[in-house]
Amino acid sequence: MIPLNLDNQVVLRRTLEEMEARIPIRHNPVSPIEELALDADLATVLAKTNSVIQSFNALVTELGLTETSPLK
Repeated sequence: MIPLNLDNQVVLRRTLEEMEARIPIRHNPVSPIEELALDADLATVLAKTNSVIQSFNALVTELGLTETSPLK
């Protein structure tokens, strides 16, 4: 990455472009997790748990945070 130099507009522009290029773009939206009612039955709890796990796995895959990821 180019060192940030606020006095040089070319360097500043290139630095900001590099930073912008590293922002991950999500193809699947992430929605808030709704809290389950205290009296929720087992089927509801399992369905919600599986939904949260699927969302998490999709996020990990999209961000490339797998075992072979250099970010690890």
